[in-house]
Amino acid sequence: MVARKFYCSIIFILGTLFISCAHTSSVTRGPSDLFASASDNLKKQRFEEAKYEFRQFVNNFPESNLADDALYRLGYISCVQGKYFDAEGFFVTLIDDYPKSEWVFDADVWRKLLEKYRVAADELETVKKKLNSSKVETGTAKTSSPAPVVEEVDKLQDELNRLKEDNRKLRELIESME
Repeated sequence: MVARKFYCSIIFILGTLFISCAHTSSVTRGPSDLFASASDNLKKQRFEEAKYEFRQFVNNFPESNLADDALYRLGYISCVQGKYFDAEGFFVTLIDDYPKSEWVFDADVWRKLLEKYRVAADELETVKKKLNSSKVETGTAKTSSPAPVVEEVDKLQDELNRLKEDNRKLRELIESME
């Protein structure tokens, strides 16, 4: 019984020490360590960890010469994850807050591409709603629809596919540059 209490006490002390060391190391990490860790996580495709650390970097070190780089990478990660609205926000923040950054041109290209994607997706949803409402109004459950609406849906779907392909090509280009 005494040995068990002793071992429990040792485990408790070691656990507390471990937690306090872990907490201290995360609080005292400098900008270069934090950025390097985030970049390493990005290379290993651990996107959530990288995103968390890049956000920490931008929040804690906004005056750093790597803050714009961190914002660009946050936008990139969001694109990879399909979170296009978030990505657009990161790119706009980069453009607004760091207008002399070397990433401004690239961020603007991404922003415009994402804006086109959002507009095309919104138009496609509008057409789908029109199509569904026309089926309800006519009282038919036919799978065929009026030719102009079908053509518009097809055109918008083609535009979305083209934008997705452009997005994929941009990602490949960025990855090849790194």
